[in-house]
Amino acid sequence: MKAFSLFSVFFALLLITRGQSPKMYCNPLDINYGLANDRRHAADPVIVLFKNRYYLFTTNDLAGYRMSDDLLDWKVVLFDPKSAPLALNGKWTCAPAVATDGNYLYFIKLNLDKAPFTAVLRTRNPEGGIWEQCGQIRNVKDPSLYIENGRFYLYHGLGADYPIQCFELDPKTFTEIPGTNTFLKSKVSNLEELAGGFERGRRELWEDIDPQKWIGKFKMLPCPEGSWMTKYGNNYYLQYATPGTVSTWYCDVAMVGTSPVGPFKMVDYNPVSMKVGGFIGSAGHSCVFQDKYENWWRVTTMWIGVKDAFERRLGLFPMLFDKEDRMLTNTKWGDYPHFMPQKKYALADPVRPEWQLISKGAKCYSSTSLPEFGPDLASDENIRTWWSAVSGDKGEWLIMNLGADCQLNAVQINFAEQGTAMTFKKETDYFHWKLSG
Repeated sequence: MKAFSLFSVFFALLLITRGQSPKMYCNPLDINYGLANDRRHAADPVIVLFKNRYYLFTTNDLAGYRMSDDLLDWKVVLFDPKSAPLALNGKWTCAPAVATDGNYLYFIKLNLDKAPFTAVLRTRNPEGGIWEQCGQIRNVKDPSLYIENGRFYLYHGLGADYPIQCFELDPKTFTEIPGTNTFLKSKVSNLEELAGGFERGRRELWEDIDPQKWIGKFKMLPCPEGSWMTKYGNNYYLQYATPGTVSTWYCDVAMVGTSPVGPFKMVDYNPVSMKVGGFIGSAGHSCVFQDKYENWWRVTTMWIGVKDAFERRLGLFPMLFDKEDRMLTNTKWGDYPHFMPQKKYALADPVRPEWQLISKGAKCYSSTSLPEFGPDLASDENIRTWWSAVSGDKGEWLIMNLGADCQLNAVQINFAEQGTAMTFKKETDYFHWKLSG
């Protein structure tokens, strides 16, 4: 039986309280992450608002997607195997490209089986999992779909040898229009060409593997990937992720142009999305979208990388364009509890409550502990370490001493998967706990 294990327990102290408690969320997002290779996983997220409902698509998570009315509660929808066999073949999706023209929701994925072609799917009924194939394109890496005024742009690119580029789809046949493929970013061949140190930040995983030799690893070229197009005002923002997903330095940078196909130039305030430090880091390979109230959001990939180099989660961060049309993402205190806005918020309105963390470094005691998984790892604010009891049996416990009387307003519990296996039945694959004070 799996052991009971905790990444961390978060206690927040209220500084200012006004009115009724609003709806809240926390990062990494509290969803039922799929279990693959004995660890939870989700990455490369896309959220699209279609017919007043949100749809979330991810990589290597589940053979389907999620839908929500409020960005808080998500329901899993599986692809109907009869209507979408060419898209899935019963496998998880990877690097999904999803967009809407208002009438249909469109879906394209990266084919990991290296098939020469991939299907273009669409649906008017995503809540039912019913899709139809409307076209077919050559298999491209990390596709991203952007639709404007009846024109369909497919961005793609992954790695130093496959730079970011774009071609148009024929809106009638949903096939590539010959001669439209355009290179939007030059190939990276020399570290001296890079604009900033954030492109050389793949350090954490190398430190774990070889702590004496990680410095030389900075010579490795970054991996540009996960492009995404956003229009604001008269500007087109083409973003991509760098330097690679196995790092808390994973971030998004942006280029700006006056058309969907450029030319583009790097903005001088990059990166546009980064989170280093705190409980969990990384904020790259993301999607930018507006909610029902026209607030801007960014949903990102966040990195753990302990059970597997590609062990990842999802993060949701408020985003805005300032008076100078700069694309800015607020990841400050990004793994604290946040308010979920129920209206259009002004630039000065906070989505983070006026609370502070009071559990970091708190002395902890437990019923039992596995070697190297002691109780104090439940309060070290690091998702890459955790406390684990010897078993998952009833009666295992953890006590956290906060050291003083205080008012608690949020408790955030993050679970690890100590001793999980793919053989667990779906009906028994859950966490069951009690909280006492």
